[in-house]
Amino acid sequence: MSISTAFTREIRRSPIFSSLDNNNMKKILAASSLILKEEGEMLFSKGDSVDKFYIVRNGSVRLFLLSSDGNEKTVNILRPGDSFAEAMMFADEAAYPVNSHILEDSELFAFCNKTYREIMHENTDAAFAVMRDLSMRLQHYVQEIDQLCLHTATHRLISYLLGFAPADKPSYSFTLPTKKNMVASMLSIQRETLSRIFSKLKKEKLIEVDGTNINILNTDKLREKLSCS
Repeated sequence: MSISTAFTREIRRSPIFSSLDNNNMKKILAASSLILKEEGEMLFSKGDSVDKFYIVRNGSVRLFLLSSDGNEKTVNILRPGDSFAEAMMFADEAAYPVNSHILEDSELFAFCNKTYREIMHENTDAAFAVMRDLSMRLQHYVQEIDQLCLHTATHRLISYLLGFAPADKPSYSFTLPTKKNMVASMLSIQRETLSRIFSKLKKEKLIEVDGTNINILNTDKLREKLSCS
């Protein structure tokens, strides 16, 4: 079932679709679909053949790897508006490099790789849009490697919390996009260590924690803590 053109404006918010003209948008929508997935379902597994890439419309999706001893490493938590798996459309006989798990009931736009590749051959703007998107992601992953290799667990957690900070706000509140154990996995921190860091930050009156609800009490002091950790 194709995606209705009623979703065109919503899909164009993604950089990889913003430069497509109306005819090419109709072409890609006709070859794609809006899919519904329930909490706990797998979207794809590592090694599955690649024929689609996705944008999260509603809900959340976790990308993760599984080690030989069965431990899971969360690679990313995807929220509404996030696209994923588009890099794989360039590889011949590609396979998904990670597993994809639905964290909550979700709607996803599923786009046909073959059709988008055909459009890129005809539209250099579309090709450059994908290249820009992938370049930004590469920079993000380089920064993540820097965080994991060169910084302490406290630094990684504080940096993550500050990532939710609005501009010029002395304090702010937000809800973690997923459970704390998923955050721990994504930041390569043991769950017990994560709990200890949260407790320490609470004792220092830098944050308040109620489940997944986080209240940052003093953004400037938390940034000072980051520079010392």
